[in-house]
Amino acid sequence: MKINRIAGYILIAMGLLTYFDWFNIFSGNVFSAAIILFGLLGLVGTALTLGAGNRALLFISTAVFLIAVLFFTTENFVIQNQDLLTIPAILFISGAGFVMLFIDNTKAKSFLYSGLLLVVFSLLMIFVLGSGSLISYVNRLSIYILDFWPGMFVIVGFLLLASRYKSGE
Repeated sequence: MKINRIAGYILIAMGLLTYFDWFNIFSGNVFSAAIILFGLLGLVGTALTLGAGNRALLFISTAVFLIAVLFFTTENFVIQNQDLLTIPAILFISGAGFVMLFIDNTKAKSFLYSGLLLVVFSLLMIFVLGSGSLISYVNRLSIYILDFWPGMFVIVGFLLLASRYKSGE
């Protein structure tokens, strides 16, 4: 599949750019370049899979685009208590993915209902429960996850490229 090849190369580039930034191999803002690549991957993936019947790839590409928007926002704007945004952002991105699945197949109303429920719940967490102790605990756990995401890009990129050669494309 052509999207696997594009996604593989972009994921490898993002993971390597992030590691290069961490070890100061490049000067400049490499993280911003990785965010832009991430956003392009999500946008292209969403455009290619909308209407194609591949629900999993549509959900993932929508999530990838929205994660890039989240990273771009937190990188370029001053947001107090960024740690409190992790869980609501995950819920919002999941809800938006379900809404995109509904847009792809309007007969499946359950995608719309679950997507709207997740989006509303994420907004409630941000505005009403923003100082709760459960949110603080889960966000501390997410800090450990954030240390390993570039490595996951490299691994998934190589897996996508390996599946291309395995299927003979």
